[in-house]
Amino acid sequence: MRSDVLAYVALEVAQALIAALAAAAHFRFHRQNPEQFLGLWGWSWLALATARFIGALGVLVAPQQGLLDPHQPVLSFVVQVTSYLAMLTLVAGAFALIRGRPLSTRWLVGVVGGGLLAGALPVAIPMFEATRFTVQFVVRTAAGALVCAVVGGWIWWCHRAAADLGPRATGLSIAAFSLPLLGYAWATSRGAGYSAELSLDGLVLAGIAHTVVSAAMAMSMIVWLVELERERGRAAERELHRELEARERRLALAERMESVGRLAGGVAHDFNNLLTVVKGNGALLQRALPSGSPEREWLDEIGQAADRGAGLIRQLLAFARRQPVEPRVFEVGELVTSVEPIVRRLLGENVALTVRLGEAPSWIRADPSRIEQVIMNLAANAKDAMAEGGRCDLAVANLVDPVSGLARVRLTFTDTGHGMTAEVQARVFEPFFSTKPPGFGTGLGLATAYGVIEQAGGTIMVDSEVGRGTTFTITMPATDPAPPPEPTNAARNSAGGTEWVMVVEDEAGVRRVASRALAGQGYRVVEAADGIEALDLLARTPQLACIVSDVVMPRLGGAQFARWLEQRYPEVPVIFTSGYTGSFVPPASSRTTFLQKPYTPDDLAAAVRRVIDRARFQ
Repeated sequence: MRSDVLAYVALEVAQALIAALAAAAHFRFHRQNPEQFLGLWGWSWLALATARFIGALGVLVAPQQGLLDPHQPVLSFVVQVTSYLAMLTLVAGAFALIRGRPLSTRWLVGVVGGGLLAGALPVAIPMFEATRFTVQFVVRTAAGALVCAVVGGWIWWCHRAAADLGPRATGLSIAAFSLPLLGYAWATSRGAGYSAELSLDGLVLAGIAHTVVSAAMAMSMIVWLVELERERGRAAERELHRELEARERRLALAERMESVGRLAGGVAHDFNNLLTVVKGNGALLQRALPSGSPEREWLDEIGQAADRGAGLIRQLLAFARRQPVEPRVFEVGELVTSVEPIVRRLLGENVALTVRLGEAPSWIRADPSRIEQVIMNLAANAKDAMAEGGRCDLAVANLVDPVSGLARVRLTFTDTGHGMTAEVQARVFEPFFSTKPPGFGTGLGLATAYGVIEQAGGTIMVDSEVGRGTTFTITMPATDPAPPPEPTNAARNSAGGTEWVMVVEDEAGVRRVASRALAGQGYRVVEAADGIEALDLLARTPQLACIVSDVVMPRLGGAQFARWLEQRYPEVPVIFTSGYTGSFVPPASSRTTFLQKPYTPDDLAAAVRRVIDRARFQ
């Protein structure tokens, strides 16, 4: 066998080994990162390796005729189809990588069909005319060279400014692949197949260039993949760093929130004691005045101001998630109907409000006063977003969660205001975040609403678009209707009595107001400044019917006092009162209840009468 034939076979085998090693490397990367372009490149290199092995086999079988001879149509067909399909698949993988997303099925079908067509035509037309066959091969090879030059130049152009070497080297190596293809075309045009010696020498030279370029292409693609893996690692590290920074910010925010919560608890305790004194003495003074006295209006204003102050404290505690919750089962439609007049007044005359209730009742378990507060906060924000007027829609509906299958109650509040950008929506529930000018908003309204709904087991979401308004969607777990109230009698309707009641309160002003309120209803009152003093008085107080005790007190606080009473005097009903309970939870007993400060004298007298009668009838 001639040395030039053996040299060409050796080159074909070398190209096959290079392609096989490149395919193995790409498939290894593909196992670690199952991305489409890696699979396409792996299969294309495997196809090229197959074509080169078949080419070497064809030359060994017929060294005088060669693979390109028309008397080898089957092998020639396989090699040409496989080579073109591999090259187009390689280009498709590069295209998918640069686009940053996988190719569609239509694209892949087009690539496969184009490879089959490009490889089949030169062999099938005409099958048995050597001259025409040679011309077809030259045209096909020249066209392939043009495709490689264009695609390689395109890849290099897309990455010419990139710092990484891999994509630029890959583009240049693909473009350089056109050189051996042109060499094949030139050598084939000088003779029919391998019959001409000059032709075979040219094919050997082209084969050398082909081998060198194939090795360069394989190395540049592997370098590109290594650089991609390194970039992914750096991106993962950056993402991890951002996540750690976000967690640190959330931790710092949680610590600030905890500080604000502790501050809110202290403020609530002291401020609610002051409001109790104001409301209590105002109510007692109003009771002592004649019905037609003009001073009653002054006292009404004092009471209203105290109520607003109590509302601010509740809002602060709700924001800090430290507001004492009094959940009960209620119907959302009834609550919306009751607050509708207030919402209309809040929105103003230039805003039209539409209320839509579901056909069936919507029962949830939550604190109704806090749900009212959420609706008011949403209405206040809607009013600010519609300074020139607009429309609001408040709707209640029942639905079923498609994932869990549980019943839900959905409350939506929609306005036609100026809307919010995506950046504002991402921060709309953050504490102290506000788009209003300084002095026109605290930034607590929506943060409070978020805390209230989350604490009640629900979710609140916002959907907004600039110029098209905003929709807040509140979803709460549905529950069964509330049981009917217990029957009452005349004895329970009366708030007065003659029993002995002990008032345990460290704040002197609150203690005096509570004692005056109960004494005014006929009760005999014993006062104690803290739990220690109450323990001394308990043994000397005959037939004690009820104890009214503060929760936060010096020396012996409400929690310790409650445990002591439960052990020594389990039959005596206890009313715990506080402006802020902290972590204190009243004992789970039918003889224990809780009264939130600030309260009025009538609230206190009614609570005392209720627990005494309940203990008596049990």
